[in-house]
Amino acid sequence: MPEGCAIEDDSLTIEREGSGEGGDELRRLRAELEEIRSRRQAERTLDEQAHFALVIEHLPLGVHLYTLEPDGRLVFNGANPAADRILGVKNAAFVGKSIEEAFPPLAGTEIPDRYRQVARDGVPWSTEQVDYEDDRIAGAFEVRAFQMGPGRMAAAFADITQRKRAEAELQESRALYQDLVQTAQDLIWQCDAEGRYTYLNPAWEDVFGYAVTEMLGRRFSDFQTPEYAQRDQRAFARLIEGNLVRRYETEHRRKDGSPVHLVFNAKSVRDDRGRVVGTRGTAFDISDLRRAEEERGRLEQKMLQAQKLESLGVLAGGIAHDVNNILVSVLGNADLALECLGPESPAVAYLGQIEHAARRAADLAKQMLAYSGKGRFLIETIDLNRVVHETTHMLKVSISKKALLRLNYSATLPAIKGDATQVRQVLMNLVINASEALGGESGTIAVSTGVEECGEKDLAEMLAGDSLKPGRYVVLEVADSGCGMNRETQARLFDPFFTTKFTGRGLGMAAALGIVRGHSGAISVASELGRGTTIKVLFPAATSVMTAGEARAVQGGWRGHGKVLLVDDEEGVRAVASSMLAAMGFTAVTAADGYEALRCFAEHGDVRLVILDLTMPRIDGEQALCEMRKAGLTAPVLISSGYTDLEVGPRFSGYGISGFVQKPYDLATLMSQVRQALETGNATAGRSGRQ
Repeated sequence: MPEGCAIEDDSLTIEREGSGEGGDELRRLRAELEEIRSRRQAERTLDEQAHFALVIEHLPLGVHLYTLEPDGRLVFNGANPAADRILGVKNAAFVGKSIEEAFPPLAGTEIPDRYRQVARDGVPWSTEQVDYEDDRIAGAFEVRAFQMGPGRMAAAFADITQRKRAEAELQESRALYQDLVQTAQDLIWQCDAEGRYTYLNPAWEDVFGYAVTEMLGRRFSDFQTPEYAQRDQRAFARLIEGNLVRRYETEHRRKDGSPVHLVFNAKSVRDDRGRVVGTRGTAFDISDLRRAEEERGRLEQKMLQAQKLESLGVLAGGIAHDVNNILVSVLGNADLALECLGPESPAVAYLGQIEHAARRAADLAKQMLAYSGKGRFLIETIDLNRVVHETTHMLKVSISKKALLRLNYSATLPAIKGDATQVRQVLMNLVINASEALGGESGTIAVSTGVEECGEKDLAEMLAGDSLKPGRYVVLEVADSGCGMNRETQARLFDPFFTTKFTGRGLGMAAALGIVRGHSGAISVASELGRGTTIKVLFPAATSVMTAGEARAVQGGWRGHGKVLLVDDEEGVRAVASSMLAAMGFTAVTAADGYEALRCFAEHGDVRLVILDLTMPRIDGEQALCEMRKAGLTAPVLISSGYTDLEVGPRFSGYGISGFVQKPYDLATLMSQVRQALETGNATAGRSGRQ
């Protein structure tokens, strides 16, 4: 190497220029050095461009490249894969086109001019949102434009459609939350760690009479009575210690000094570090509830007094009845003795005194009967269906508006002997108590009539059953879907002094039992906590028979024809029901479970009616009906079950059920239900099937 030259860090450095031949060599080396530097600079530039292209290639943002032509046209040069993915188009089709040609909706915006300015002047430009839509692309985009070199620029963009939609939904949710909070009738609040109110919704003004601004910044204890303030301060301190939810009742004072009873739901509030910085929650005013409870307490006292009076009346009536029986013997024998004695006998005066005292006792017994409300029943022949029908309006206005009253009349019903007014009173008492058992919740009250053959064992298990004889009885049944009763409550249900606000029963039940006993009837109660109550009243059937329209049709010899699919897992039921259907003129196709029912339906698709059991092995009635509806079943369907319609009905809501026949049933009942289903069920079946 010539003197004065050195290589440092891969660079050729001229330490000292010589003269003569040495100087010429150095100048030559300098020229070579400059060439090497230029080549390496070009290589570094190419490497940087390759690296940049690699970054653009894998960048998740979409990138468009443009070149500014001398004539001012901004020409599309290309795009990275992310741009194709984000826009959902092949951007290669736009290469060589101007920005207005590639993306026509941009022609009327500022974006092309902005891009040209970036390519020309190198000043970056960005915008938070560009709404774009044509027949290929639609969405909202965030755009950043920057210069890639003289006359060249790139636009990086991201699809923010989902984000904008989420922001809009969030804004809407916030607005909804604000509206709910501002319009809520419940009290919504927040306190700091010292118990000072930091937020109160407008409902506080309605409850307390203060303006919200008057309460903010003050402790909640400032609005409490002293005894509650001390207790709740301890509760608040425990709440601040941890993230607990507490529910408690308390008493505050309104601005006018009157008490307001509140139920608070409180929760600790923590900051980002997990420190408890306050509490928040809701509260609602239970002042009206408290007043109602106090009023209910007064009413319960009145009811208790009424029950005591009723009990005394029952006692008085019983005593009067027994006394009258005794007095019949006393007066009768006194009269007979007087007939046997002559007027001169000294015993006549004594017997006269006995007769006079007995008649006074009889008058006293009459007064006791009047006090007890016990009088002679106006005995007549009664159609129980008619009594129920005539009482329907009174029942509907007497029960809760949330209660659904369902009436199920027996097709053929014997008459009973009794007082229609008293029977109507029994019905009213049972239905009103059923409504009270619903406790203000939505529910169903089913009133049914029927007829049963009762044996000694059946009657022995019922109230007043000991004095009844086996035979045919007319049934009045009231079933509700209310809270039900435990065994202890059932045992005391008809006690004149018994009442319980849990079941809502007791008042009037003793009177109902007395009326039923007066009609030589009986009562049974079936109930279970959480599953409702069924009370069945039996009246001895008279010799005459009251018939409904369906019963007259049965007696008129109504007959049907065609196939009926009978589905039941009990062989005995299938056998007797098949015989009944045959007697009506039908051909029974039987299936032992839902699986066989589907097979039979596939083989006998022309069935006119389906009689379907509820509980069966493999596939139950509900699932089988659903599958048959899917397979094209349009025939009416009768549900047959040992459960009541009250329990079965909700399970088949939406399936197009044409009727319900409860086991056990007789020929007349089945014929009535089959005919009614065939006459009215087809229209319902046509609309069946869950959507």
